[in-house]
Amino acid sequence: MTTIYVGFDTETTGVQVRKPENVIMISMVAEKVGGPGDTSNIPVWLLPSYTVLVDQKRFEGEAFALWLNSWIFSIIADANKGRPTRYAVLTLKQAMDGALEFLKAQAGPGKAIPVGQNVGTFDLLFLTGEVKNYFNRRVLEIGSVFYDPSTGPRTLSQVKESLGFDKVVSHNAYHEAMDYILALRTKHGGDLTPYPKES
Repeated sequence: MTTIYVGFDTETTGVQVRKPENVIMISMVAEKVGGPGDTSNIPVWLLPSYTVLVDQKRFEGEAFALWLNSWIFSIIADANKGRPTRYAVLTLKQAMDGALEFLKAQAGPGKAIPVGQNVGTFDLLFLTGEVKNYFNRRVLEIGSVFYDPSTGPRTLSQVKESLGFDKVVSHNAYHEAMDYILALRTKHGGDLTPYPKES
């Protein structure tokens, strides 16, 4: 039997307002565990993935989140000037349509298990339309999977450090989606080679 996990993360313009108009980056990395299509031994940056920036045209949010994600706004500005960019820059509708196509290619409805940090109470809330239906209703919260018995759920940085990885959290949704899959691999086995920082 094959189980499909999808490391899923978003970057947004704030944490208080959870609506699609506040998402500025979406990333998904798919891992198939068990069966003939098992991908556990493939380096994480070579796994099937979907990463896009979202040009909302007008951005509103919290000062800290806007500052933290200033690198994303720089890329969106470059795309608007016709310059080549590291990640595709799409409208919200295009981004959600692409996410749906990615999930359809990786798993049937309700089959992909989302893996992340606050994925069930935060990231999934930014998805629209059919996209949500392709995720399983059960989620894997990395901070709870690798909890500290004395303090409870860990932050992503604490999880990475506890597993012997570089504890830096880049606030790049693609890097964090790969971090989630690498953390899971310490449970089920697989290639733990760190991803290139320029990915």
